[in-house]
Amino acid sequence: MRFFPIVVLCLSAVSLTSCTKEALFNDPADGTVLELGFEWLEAVESCLDSDDHSSAYCGSVQWLDGTRMRLDLPSQQSVGHKPEHPMYEEIETAQSIRYVYNPTSQSVTLFLDAGTITLEWNAALGCLEGDVLDRDYLTVCAGSTPAPAP
Repeated sequence: MRFFPIVVLCLSAVSLTSCTKEALFNDPADGTVLELGFEWLEAVESCLDSDDHSSAYCGSVQWLDGTRMRLDLPSQQSVGHKPEHPMYEEIETAQSIRYVYNPTSQSVTLFLDAGTITLEWNAALGCLEGDVLDRDYLTVCAGSTPAPAP
């Protein structure tokens, strides 16, 4: 019983010295798309531009949480494009898409049944950009307002 207070004192000292300032005051935006300027549940503009078509077509993205996002693009037929790959149909119809944000490379990888899409952060533009399929580029810009529906 004489050693009990000494053991408690040692354990208390070890636990207090193992706490770090970084762990106690961590920024909740670190390690999420929030550090790029996006907000949860705030719609921002997203455009799909293809070298096969004369104009891009735009919609919106909402980051639902740290693992899911919603991408709303108009159907390609409504803007005169003809989808030729299942990935486009999945992008247009998905209610939510699973993603992983990599804070080291500031990139987002979208996981679809038809494949993955990696969007790289372009700090000069304030946008995530990536090649969906054969030079069809998806951009998602922080702080932008979605274009009105046609």
